[in-house]
Amino acid sequence: MRDYITIGNTPHAEPCLQQGYDISLHRWRESVVFKKQILRYYPAPEGAEVVYHENEMACFFELNNQAQIDWALAVEADTENKLEKWDEDAIMELHIMVRHGRLNPTYKLPQYPQ
Repeated sequence: MRDYITIGNTPHAEPCLQQGYDISLHRWRESVVFKKQILRYYPAPEGAEVVYHENEMACFFELNNQAQIDWALAVEADTENKLEKWDEDAIMELHIMVRHGRLNPTYKLPQYPQ
Protein backbone atom coordinates (compact mmCIF):
# COMPACT_ATOMS: atom_id res chain seq x y z
CA MET A 1 0.00 0.00 0.00
CA ARG A 2 1.27 3.46 -0.89
CA ASP A 3 1.32 6.40 1.49
CA TYR A 4 -0.41 9.57 0.39
CA ILE A 5 -1.70 12.95 1.57
CA THR A 6 -5.02 14.32 0.33
CA ILE A 7 -4.97 18.01 -0.64
CA GLY A 8 -8.50 18.48 -2.00
CA ASN A 9 -9.44 19.85 -5.41
CA THR A 10 -9.72 23.60 -4.79
CA PRO A 11 -7.90 26.22 -2.73
CA HIS A 12 -8.97 25.84 0.90
CA ALA A 13 -10.82 29.19 1.14
CA GLU A 14 -12.75 28.65 -2.10
CA PRO A 15 -16.01 26.74 -2.52
CA CYS A 16 -15.70 23.49 -4.43
CA LEU A 17 -18.07 22.45 -7.17
CA GLN A 18 -21.39 21.33 -5.72
CA GLN A 19 -23.36 18.20 -6.57
CA GLY A 20 -25.16 17.91 -9.89
CA TYR A 21 -24.35 18.63 -13.54
CA ASP A 22 -21.87 15.85 -14.33
CA ILE A 23 -19.97 16.37 -11.11
CA SER A 24 -17.08 13.96 -11.75
CA LEU A 25 -16.02 15.56 -15.03
CA HIS A 26 -16.26 19.07 -13.63
CA ARG A 27 -14.46 18.24 -10.38
CA TRP A 28 -11.69 16.70 -12.48
CA ARG A 29 -11.40 19.91 -14.54
CA GLU A 30 -11.40 22.03 -11.40
CA SER A 31 -8.67 19.77 -9.98
CA VAL A 32 -6.54 20.17 -13.12
CA VAL A 33 -6.58 23.95 -12.58
CA PHE A 34 -5.72 23.53 -8.89
CA LYS A 35 -2.90 21.12 -9.70
CA LYS A 36 -1.35 23.73 -12.03
CA GLN A 37 -1.63 26.36 -9.30
CA ILE A 38 0.06 24.07 -6.78
CA LEU A 39 2.95 23.45 -9.18
CA ARG A 40 3.36 27.18 -9.93
CA TYR A 41 4.20 27.86 -6.29
CA TYR A 42 5.56 24.50 -5.14
CA PRO A 43 7.60 22.83 -7.91
CA ALA A 44 7.60 19.07 -7.43
CA PRO A 45 10.79 17.21 -6.62
CA GLU A 46 11.87 14.57 -9.10
CA GLY A 47 9.40 11.71 -9.33
CA ALA A 48 6.68 13.52 -7.37
CA GLU A 49 3.33 14.49 -8.78
CA VAL A 50 -0.14 15.60 -7.84
CA VAL A 51 -2.55 12.80 -8.74
CA TYR A 52 -6.32 13.14 -9.11
CA HIS A 53 -8.30 10.14 -7.91
CA GLU A 54 -11.78 10.12 -9.42
CA ASN A 55 -13.29 7.84 -6.79
CA GLU A 56 -12.30 10.34 -4.08
CA MET A 57 -12.77 13.44 -6.30
CA ALA A 58 -9.66 15.01 -4.82
CA CYS A 59 -5.95 15.52 -5.49
CA PHE A 60 -3.40 13.35 -3.70
CA PHE A 61 0.34 13.39 -3.24
CA GLU A 62 1.75 9.88 -3.51
CA LEU A 63 4.72 9.60 -1.17
CA ASN A 64 7.62 7.34 -2.06
CA ASN A 65 10.61 9.05 -0.42
CA GLN A 66 11.54 11.78 2.06
CA ALA A 67 11.83 14.54 -0.57
CA GLN A 68 8.26 13.84 -1.71
CA ILE A 69 7.02 13.77 1.89
CA ASP A 70 8.73 17.11 2.64
CA TRP A 71 7.26 18.65 -0.53
CA ALA A 72 3.73 17.40 0.20
CA LEU A 73 3.91 18.71 3.77
CA ALA A 74 5.14 22.12 2.52
CA VAL A 75 2.23 22.30 0.08
CA GLU A 76 -0.22 21.28 2.79
CA ALA A 77 1.19 23.88 5.21
CA ASP A 78 1.14 26.61 2.51
CA THR A 79 2.85 29.08 4.84
CA GLU A 80 2.69 31.90 2.27
CA ASN A 81 -1.04 31.32 1.57
CA LYS A 82 -0.45 30.78 -2.15
CA LEU A 83 -3.15 28.11 -2.18
CA GLU A 84 -5.74 29.88 -0.04
CA LYS A 85 -7.58 31.36 -3.03
CA TRP A 86 -7.48 30.86 -6.79
CA ASP A 87 -4.61 32.88 -8.31
CA GLU A 88 -5.05 35.06 -11.42
CA ASP A 89 -3.93 32.33 -13.83
CA ALA A 90 -6.39 29.84 -12.31
CA ILE A 91 -9.24 32.37 -12.38
CA MET A 92 -8.57 33.07 -16.04
CA GLU A 93 -8.53 29.34 -16.83
CA LEU A 94 -11.81 28.76 -14.94
CA HIS A 95 -13.47 31.67 -16.80
CA ILE A 96 -12.32 30.21 -20.14
CA MET A 97 -13.68 26.78 -19.20
CA VAL A 98 -17.12 28.22 -18.42
CA ARG A 99 -17.11 30.34 -21.58
CA HIS A 100 -16.33 27.27 -23.72
CA GLY A 101 -18.84 25.00 -21.98
CA ARG A 102 -16.27 22.86 -20.15
CA LEU A 103 -17.64 23.75 -16.72
CA ASN A 104 -21.20 24.05 -15.50
CA PRO A 105 -22.62 27.40 -16.69
CA THR A 106 -23.93 27.98 -13.15
CA TYR A 107 -20.41 27.52 -11.71
CA LYS A 108 -19.76 30.32 -9.23
CA LEU A 109 -16.73 31.91 -10.83
CA PRO A 110 -14.13 33.51 -8.59
CA GLN A 111 -13.52 37.21 -9.13
CA TYR A 112 -10.20 38.66 -10.18
CA PRO A 113 -8.26 40.20 -7.27
CA GLN A 114 -8.63 43.96 -6.87
